[in-house]
Amino acid sequence: MIALAAAAPAYAASNTVPAKGLNGWVTVERNCFIGSTYSLDGTQGSGFVTGSSSDRGIWIFAGSAAVISGATMIVYLSRSDLTFINGSGTGWNNLVRSPGDDGSAPASGFYAYKATYSGTWTYKHSTNGYVDNNGNPQSDVQVANGRPKWTADIGWQCSQITSYIRRSVIVDGTSYSFVRGPVTA
Repeated sequence: MIALAAAAPAYAASNTVPAKGLNGWVTVERNCFIGSTYSLDGTQGSGFVTGSSSDRGIWIFAGSAAVISGATMIVYLSRSDLTFINGSGTGWNNLVRSPGDDGSAPASGFYAYKATYSGTWTYKHSTNGYVDNNGNPQSDVQVANGRPKWTADIGWQCSQITSYIRRSVIVDGTSYSFVRGPVTA
C-alpha cells in the first residue's frame, strides 16, 4: 500500500502568504491501495480552529465587514489527463482542466486545473489570536463555509504527481495571489 500525504506545500520565504490571501491547508495525497487515486483534500479534521497546519480548509484573515470575491485555486499538475470528482462543500465548483491558464504555471511541464469558490464566509474573532500561514498572529478571520476536496483516478500504475497551487482572491477591492509548491505525492 502506498498512501502519501503532505500538507499544502512549502513556499519560498520571498513568497510569503498575504494575510488577506487564501490562507488555509489542504492535504495532497496519492493512494495506491484502494483504487489508485490522487486527491486535494481540505475536508479532513475539524476545519479552522487556530489557523495552524493541523487545521484544514480555506480562510482569509480579514475583518467582519470584508467584501470577498473571486476566490480561486489553480492547481498545476505534472499530468494533463486527470478528471476530478468534486467532494467539496457547498460553494466550490469542480477542479477542471483549464488550458488557458497553462501559461501561468510556475514551472514548465505543468498543466492547469481550476476551481472557484462562490460560497459564504463566517467571521470569527479571538482575543487570544489566530496564526496565519506565515506564523504571524491575527485576531480576525473569515472562514469559507465550504471546504474543498477533489479526487481523480490516476490509473493502475499509480505514478507520482507533482503540483503547485496558485491561490487568488479579491478582498475589499484588492487582489491577493500567491503560489505554493512544489509538492510530490
